[in-house]
Amino acid sequence: MSNMKYKVGGVQQEKVLELNKQIHEKFEVVILKTIDEKEKKKLVAKYNEHLFDLKDAYILTYLKDIFSSRKMITKDVDGKVFKWVDYNRLLTYLPLLGINNQKVLSRRFQKYEEYGLITRHVHKKYNKATMEFGGSYTFLHLQDSFYDLFEEYKLDETDEEVAKLAKEMGLNFNLPEVTQKFPVGGHSKVPCIEVTEKFPHNTTIYSNNYTTTEKSKSSSSISQEIKDLLETEIQDKGTIENLIDVITTNNIDYERVKSVITYSKKSDKGFGYIYKSLKMNWPVPVEKVIKNKKIEKTMEYIQKQTEEKREISENVTTINLTEIEENKAIEILVNQGINKNYLANMKKKNNKIYLSTLNSALRNTI
Repeated sequence: MSNMKYKVGGVQQEKVLELNKQIHEKFEVVILKTIDEKEKKKLVAKYNEHLFDLKDAYILTYLKDIFSSRKMITKDVDGKVFKWVDYNRLLTYLPLLGINNQKVLSRRFQKYEEYGLITRHVHKKYNKATMEFGGSYTFLHLQDSFYDLFEEYKLDETDEEVAKLAKEMGLNFNLPEVTQKFPVGGHSKVPCIEVTEKFPHNTTIYSNNYTTTEKSKSSSSISQEIKDLLETEIQDKGTIENLIDVITTNNIDYERVKSVITYSKKSDKGFGYIYKSLKMNWPVPVEKVIKNKKIEKTMEYIQKQTEEKREISENVTTINLTEIEENKAIEILVNQGINKNYLANMKKKNNKIYLSTLNSALRNTI
């Protein structure tokens, strides 16, 4: 297999074949031991479904590419950054996959998770009106083993072998000039590589150029204090690389970085805010104590009710209010800043106190 193409669909064939070997070993023993033919057929079908193929190669490459984008929706889960992947967008982007069902795509993602390439997180939106969760959004976190599939480019032939071939052609071979560039938002194991090999007659025999933004400064130019802060607070390699890039480019000091990260965590802003704040030099908002008069009024009223609770609860006088009187009293209390939901809960818990409260409002004693 020395003539095997190094990458297919963006991933290393050798790495994917290693995964398939693990899958084969996992199923082989079980299938051979299974006597029942129907069960054996099910296992064979499951085995074939687990094997990685060209469709997986292009899906995995798509994930690597979009995870380099800074425009993705992110979510912090247990200290790890997860990013939302739109199934419909993926299927529209790669129609040649022949996958037109989100469930089929979901099974492939389940396979990636089973073999340690990704971790999935299902986010559900909470509806305050119905007090129920609805709508599911799949967020992914790419593991280090995922990036192992995209390690550095290599040429199978040694320099001596290429020189020998060139000599047979009556040409000379010069060592290629190699420039490695790391994509913004990418991973240290996945460099974009520019390789140009030129013979004396200036004929380019290989060129693989990717349009990326080269980092202007090395991460070694920032202090160890900043590196430690990023590793402690961020804990996501791709995000850390992006932040190191903007910190070195703009010569940002430790105190500035710390203040932005501290405010972001306290305000639940996310990693995207940290990056933009440092890049655009946004000022860190000064904390202000904002008084909510409506809340204060409600709390004041609750305290007053607590003080009068015993007196009201001991009041044996039956209070009867018409619907018109009840609505009028509620209107008076709401205008005074009392929360309508608070009154509704009071009615459920203790109707006697509720009626006494409304009656007091009608007598203008509140």
